[in-house]
Amino acid sequence: MSTYLKKNERRARARRQFLIITAAFFAAVCLFLLGGSRMRSAQVQASSNQNIYYKSIRINAGDTLWDLADDYMGSAYEDKNAYINEVKEINHITEADLQAGSYIIVPCSVIAE
Repeated sequence: MSTYLKKNERRARARRQFLIITAAFFAAVCLFLLGGSRMRSAQVQASSNQNIYYKSIRINAGDTLWDLADDYMGSAYEDKNAYINEVKEINHITEADLQAGSYIIVPCSVIAE
């Protein structure tokens, strides 16, 4: 094989490796940004004497997000809509997704002593 063809093969191989590494880098950056946008810390306006804890609960027949807000919300949230939106976001659900027997995570506030 001629020296010219060997050089071209090496250049082509190096170019492919560069493109693969560049594509992998950009894919990793995109996944990082996508994952970061989905993660969200609980942004609750709690007073200094309240802690927010998260609890797994079982959904009973007839339960609604409004009922859960009545049971677990406490005074850490501005209103029921803020609490319900937090529950929906944590669990990636809508009101229609609540099914008896399933489990979801709910925030519950506790007064610190």
